[in-house]
Amino acid sequence: MGKTQKQVILEHIQEYGSIDRLTAATELYIFELSSRIGELEAMGYEIKKETIGGQLLSGRKWTGKRYSLAGA
Repeated sequence: MGKTQKQVILEHIQEYGSIDRLTAATELYIFELSSRIGELEAMGYEIKKETIGGQLLSGRKWTGKRYSLAGA
């Protein structure tokens, strides 16, 4: 049996330090990252949430979340 999305997310965070929605969707094909993060928190994992953002070439601003393991 394959890995669960939660396992894939945890492994990614452990290897790369953090994960964001774009990375989860484009590299891991996980499209409900915030839901999986909530499930990990319910399992007892302490997840640090950092607001990230920037400005597109069009001038439009964007924001999102970057998740990492607290204390890591």
